Amino acid sequence: AYDEDYYSDEIEDDDSWKVRRASARVVGVILCSASEGILQRHHEVVFKKFFKRMKSDREDAVKLECFDALTAAFAAFPKTCESGLTRALVEKARDLAIVRAQQECALEKAKKTSQSAIAAATKRKIASLKLLGKIGRANRRLAFVEASEISRSRLADAIAGAAVTTFTDSGASSEKDSSANLRLEAVAFASEVLRVPTADELDSTNGDALASAARIAFAKKDIDRLTEAVFSCANDPYYKLAAEGLRASACIVRRARPNTNDAVQDKEGCSVLASGSLERAISRLSQQDEDQEVKDASVTLLGDVLTHLGDTLKPAQQKQALDLLLERMQAESTKLVATRNAAKVARHSPAQVNLSGVAGDVIREFASFLRKNDRHLREASINGARALVERSDEKTLKDADCVSFVEDAVTELGGFVENDAHLAAMCVNAFAAICERCAKLKNSAKKATESEPLANALKFVSSSLIQRQALLTLERYFEAAVVARKETFEVIYNELSSISTVSPNDMETDDQAMVRMQQQDIASVRLEMKNRAACIASATLAAGDKIIKSTIATLIEEISDKDGKRQVISLWTLGEIGKRTKLDDSNGIDNTLWKKLEEDNTDEVKTAAAFALGSCAVGNKDAFLPKILETIKTTKKGVQEILKHGALRALREVIIGADGSSEDGVLAGESSKMEYMMSPRKKRVKREEDDVLFKSTQQAWAVVLAKARDEDLKDDAVKADVAEVLGRFVARNHSLVKEIEEALNSIVTGAKTPENATKAALLVDAVRFALVSLPKAEHFKCSLESFVGLVKDADHNCRRAALQLLSVIGRRNSSQNDDLSPLLAKVLPDVLSQLQVNDALIKEIDYGPFKQNFDYGLELRTAAYDFIDVLLTRPKSSLGFAIPEDDIESMVDTIVIGLKDPERSIRMAVHATFEKLCRDSVPNGAENVVKNADKVCELLLETMWTTANEKAVQHEKDQVDELIKSALKVVKAMESIPDVESYSKIVETKKEIVDDAPLAKLWTGMYDSPPHEI
Repeated sequence: AYDEDYYSDEIEDDDSWKVRRASARVVGVILCSASEGILQRHHEVVFKKFFKRMKSDREDAVKLECFDALTAAFAAFPKTCESGLTRALVEKARDLAIVRAQQECALEKAKKTSQSAIAAATKRKIASLKLLGKIGRANRRLAFVEASEISRSRLADAIAGAAVTTFTDSGASSEKDSSANLRLEAVAFASEVLRVPTADELDSTNGDALASAARIAFAKKDIDRLTEAVFSCANDPYYKLAAEGLRASACIVRRARPNTNDAVQDKEGCSVLASGSLERAISRLSQQDEDQEVKDASVTLLGDVLTHLGDTLKPAQQKQALDLLLERMQAESTKLVATRNAAKVARHSPAQVNLSGVAGDVIREFASFLRKNDRHLREASINGARALVERSDEKTLKDADCVSFVEDAVTELGGFVENDAHLAAMCVNAFAAICERCAKLKNSAKKATESEPLANALKFVSSSLIQRQALLTLERYFEAAVVARKETFEVIYNELSSISTVSPNDMETDDQAMVRMQQQDIASVRLEMKNRAACIASATLAAGDKIIKSTIATLIEEISDKDGKRQVISLWTLGEIGKRTKLDDSNGIDNTLWKKLEEDNTDEVKTAAAFALGSCAVGNKDAFLPKILETIKTTKKGVQEILKHGALRALREVIIGADGSSEDGVLAGESSKMEYMMSPRKKRVKREEDDVLFKSTQQAWAVVLAKARDEDLKDDAVKADVAEVLGRFVARNHSLVKEIEEALNSIVTGAKTPENATKAALLVDAVRFALVSLPKAEHFKCSLESFVGLVKDADHNCRRAALQLLSVIGRRNSSQNDDLSPLLAKVLPDVLSQLQVNDALIKEIDYGPFKQNFDYGLELRTAAYDFIDVLLTRPKSSLGFAIPEDDIESMVDTIVIGLKDPERSIRMAVHATFEKLCRDSVPNGAENVVKNADKVCELLLETMWTTANEKAVQHEKDQVDELIKSALKVVKAMESIPDVESYSKIVETKKEIVDDAPLAKLWTGMYDSPPHEI
């Protein structure tokens, strides 16, 4: 961080300044590498000493060293320090740096000032600006957004003064370089303080909230001064300064109108700014042999002017700018940045910007770029084409021009589906936009819905890489395709409703299918079924009422056919349709679904039937929900338990639907499909309907809680569903956690029986489900001590549930972690005691032809190691509290036993933990690893010498290789420990790897170079 020869050691009468400078340098190095604990304990005293020396020391060398050290300190300054103290330090450092910069500017302007004095002042200004930059990046809101108007005005003066040319051409070259460095530092800092969110960032979030959170409010006179200074830098012949000036100019342009949907406030001022910025961009782009960095910055400025202030330009200026942007798209050196800016202009520029003169040429360029191998260029091209289609009318974009893009996109889509899900989703989204405009883009829409693109889109639905946004894109495409060409519905329905993957329903009758399903995750198969069903539902609803009725009738027939191959997909599809529209029960939908739950079907059919029933209740509350609640609450002996369980699963789907979230890992509060592209009013109505639906389900809360508290549940699936339903209730209504706590306390204080232990574990699991479903910004206002305290319980299920809850709390970056800090000392010894293999929990299971040992403690140990990993690898800022060093030492000492655990997954997890510890994921992490180096290295070598059984299949051999690779990663991480060559055991371990040919080969494959001795 510090250059040894940065300052000259001139001999003077008083040499005490050298001691002060050296002291500042040493403290600066300590601050760069200090732990958070040291910074928290000493930063107030250290900062005050630096402030004093920066202000009053008579030697420039000491002042500059203090500036550099303080700059390094703010780079590592912890955000978790006490807020009042942080505010005082930030404000003091900011004001001091601004004042010093202003004073140096005044010194330069003074008459009869020597060039050497001006050069020294320039160095001090550079140091001040660097410090201000670090302060801003570490604490932007506190330092500048919330600063007083006077402080912001002084800041603008300091930046503008530093960005103005200091030396004349007659000055020494070293002085010129110093002046250029100062101006470069000033204009870079100007970009930082003038920065506002880009149009794309505003488009993906709440624009007004984001703009107000990030924008530093400068007065108009301050903006004018900064604009003048930035423009002067943009005209400078020095390429670095010019590029930074152009980037700062783009920040000013975006700042004048962050949200392009808003009206221009100062039309005259914005017109002058737009014209001046455009002039500078055109000027730099017209020069021969211009530097690439300047070209890119000029094109970006050109794009920002058109996007944010294009409607303030004259028509001739608009045409000139658009023609230049097209020209730069055709140039090899700037085609990527120009394509990205063309896409931005197409999507966000005001409607007054007339694109008709270039739209055809631009979309043909987009089409040609799809054939390139540059992924970024392809992405920008597809984005731009879609934006151009969604923006344009018949006069702007001709159908013939759009056809060329569709033809090239169709050719490339098959490869995207196979190799790049993101580009495939973007391409399908562009086709959807074209199909939605089928009235004016007839030939393009026809090309986009022909057999080849449709077949690729249908194939994409079955991809294991598909994510939520891609699914919404596919649904949009199928809807638009059916609207554009009605005949496509039959193709979509027949293809998606056919089973292309083996269903779990077939596992009992087909041995080959059994083998295949062992290599697939059942959850993945269910997810694919659900994705297919969602796409069928979207296409069905777009086809009109007649098709909806006939499709529902067909689905009922498929569901009623017990031996039919389409039972499961038909149930999922019916649920998706019922969730989105009102159903006519003339087909007996309700009775059919309840009958499926009651019959002796496979679990896959029952799961799909419960989903269908609950989803239909979301869209048809009055028709379906009462019977679901009645079945759950009933105590009649005639009602089968299997039916109650099905109703419970259906209730789970109702709660999920009312919460706007989904089963596939989406947190509560995220927009659902039904809210996709809704107006604010419709979204508000939807939220009100969701609240009504959730309140309707709450009458089942007491019944489900009583079921968990009082009934002796045997089926693991029932217990899991009960826990999840309770958890989802609590996630919507936090006050319900108190009722779960009361139920838990009544069980814990009762008889110590296995049945009561199972009930207690179920209630703890319910709280864990609730926490997982909560957005990270939310947390329970009550303590969870009663729940995590079960880690001391004698029953292993209770301990397992408590440990899993602790892991979830630790991984959540929220105020809930404050509850964990005081409990850690109480629960840590019990957590560490769970890391040992418990022979009492290993049971021999007799399967008839053979016997097999089953480790019931595996899940418990996995949860314990996971919680320890959370404590040892997550930083304090994320975990929410600091772990005492003694606890860190005891945890590291204890997890060494995990390196010899019989379970392969646990050993790999412990390897990952040690790998992070070697890189000081916690204070003194590497030091604690070194203390245990003998044991760790010995066990790592045992693992690395593991061999697969001769009769093992390839899958088992690959697992052994992965285990050995994870051990090698630990050794690689150990090499980064300071003075590692002094630890003989680590050196010996690395030598064993070098000498062992198989290990050396694996090492070479992992790191692209052979291993060498330490």
